[in-house]
Amino acid sequence: FNPLNIGFTIAAWIKVSGTCTANCTIVANSDSTGTANGFRFYYDSVNNKLKFWSKNITIATAESVGAEISENGATWQHVAVVSNPAAGYAYLYVGGKFAGLTTAAQANFPANTAAYMGQASDAADGFIGGIDDLMVFESELSDAEIHMLALGF
Repeated sequence: FNPLNIGFTIAAWIKVSGTCTANCTIVANSDSTGTANGFRFYYDSVNNKLKFWSKNITIATAESVGAEISENGATWQHVAVVSNPAAGYAYLYVGGKFAGLTTAAQANFPANTAAYMGQASDAADGFIGGIDDLMVFESELSDAEIHMLALGF
């Protein structure tokens, strides 16, 4: 699996608790401080946005537009990121619908390091709530495929 050459998709169902007070990591292979190269797919509870952060010397962040994520701790929501670091983009989806992008996603971040579910690589920014059906695809799923995942197919 080499996501840097072919692009990738990460999708999950999340249920965010109102006690999440900062960045709640869904999956990451980078640390919480932003000093290490890599990526983080997370919920920013301060700004109520889904984000995908990537770094290889420079930082690029895709963020959702609007406040799509519920923090009531009872609502499951489907979230996804489709990224192609070599082409420099990342698209975010909430509930199967396009929610934001960056056209500056960083290439050449470490692909051979461990990825962590529910926390950054330094065990910080833990996810408070639930993560279910986390899926990582070795390809860029289409809008229609993301929509089907959000419908439960």
